[in-house]
Amino acid sequence: MPKINWHPDSEPSTSTSTSTSTSTSTSTSTPLQVEEIERKREISKIEQRQFETSQKNLRKREIQFEKEIQVEHAKNRQLDFNLRVSELVTCRCTAVILNMTAGKRGKDFYSEYTIQVKLSAQPNSTIISDGEWTIIRRYSQAHELFTKIYSCGLRTGTELREIEHKKNFDDRANADRRNEVQRYLDDLNLLTHIVFPSEKMLFHYVKFMAPVQIGDIKPPGFKMPFPLM
Repeated sequence: MPKINWHPDSEPSTSTSTSTSTSTSTSTSTPLQVEEIERKREISKIEQRQFETSQKNLRKREIQFEKEIQVEHAKNRQLDFNLRVSELVTCRCTAVILNMTAGKRGKDFYSEYTIQVKLSAQPNSTIISDGEWTIIRRYSQAHELFTKIYSCGLRTGTELREIEHKKNFDDRANADRRNEVQRYLDDLNLLTHIVFPSEKMLFHYVKFMAPVQIGDIKPPGFKMPFPLM
């Protein structure tokens, strides 16, 4: 039997055949098929743009809805504030200094007052109720309250003098300052019908009078009578 010499190059390549077949198939696409492919692509782009537009419109509606909710909440807060103030102006508030301590922190001297605050509401009050609590305030805080209220345009019969923190006061001077603070708080509480309707003055008043600072004493079940802004 004669010997047959086999060489790899003599075998037909399957991949080359497949590639050639595919190329031939692609190159033989008809104009109608190409047009259909382009049409589908254009439709896909249009649908994508429509989807993006609808998403943007949806987000705009959501933002508008959120703004409307915020406006409604602001109206409710303002309504609550107005209701509280309308009842607060009919209340009677007193602040009595129970005792005073003088001390020194670092190089600075200070006077600290224990003040009992009472709020008496009118019998027909539906929001504000009677309350009583104790606050601890320094002369510097009382002077800050005086300065803030004064800057808002309210003048009382008593003015608090700025003190020198580096200077130590004797018992008589400390007693005089205590009396000044007491007179100022009395004068201020006689003008609450002017203080409370003003948001700025009410803010400074509440900051001083409300039991919200370290060391203040509130009774069990205490409810804040002031609108906290």
